[in-house]
Amino acid sequence: MTAPKRLPPALLAELLPPGVDCALELLPPAQTPGPVGFAWDEERDEVQSAVPKRQREYAAGRRLAGELLLNAGAKAGPLLTGPDRAPLWPAKYTGSISHCDGLCAAAVARTSDHRSVGIDVEPATPLNPKLWSSILNPSEADRLEVMGERGAMLATAHFSGKEALYKLIAADFGRFVGLLDVELRFSLMKFTFTAHGGANDEERRKLATVQGRWRITGRHVLTTATWS
Repeated sequence: MTAPKRLPPALLAELLPPGVDCALELLPPAQTPGPVGFAWDEERDEVQSAVPKRQREYAAGRRLAGELLLNAGAKAGPLLTGPDRAPLWPAKYTGSISHCDGLCAAAVARTSDHRSVGIDVEPATPLNPKLWSSILNPSEADRLEVMGERGAMLATAHFSGKEALYKLIAADFGRFVGLLDVELRFSLMKFTFTAHGGANDEERRKLATVQGRWRITGRHVLTTATWS
């Protein structure tokens, strides 16, 4: 089995605050033959019925997260999946995993430093206009439509930002938050975004403290969300 190819973590680390460690790994093409390398049998069992592409994505994410946890001082062990499909992070640790075609990313922090972390990676391709109404609320769509092709690429960044945000807030909000329930406002100068919305005053207050950051590289869109 070919050794995985790591990317410099600085590409993602510059979007994260101090106290969050991260790693990036290139994924092989979807039809790559050969066995999938799992660190733990329990992790293999969770995706044994999945297609090889999904198995490779899962294994890479768990491998990256496992190494980051060890570096942070956690005990070695499988990183399994909870009923909400999110990783069951060890006590005193939090993190996030994301993958898309060709890339896998993971981030880990101690809960004494950060309450939770959300990251997301997506291919750097414009968002299909047919999907806008299911991902962007009217205010977001109005701002992006006047920007032409650049707006279509930023629409992908909005989708990625919402994915990172929902990984951040899922456990804290205790309810499903849809893609249209939160509005993101992007700064094109600072490469940051803020979150607005919520079903009540407490949720609105929490969203107001989210710090979002984003980048569009030649091949990927990367976004992060953390609590201030």
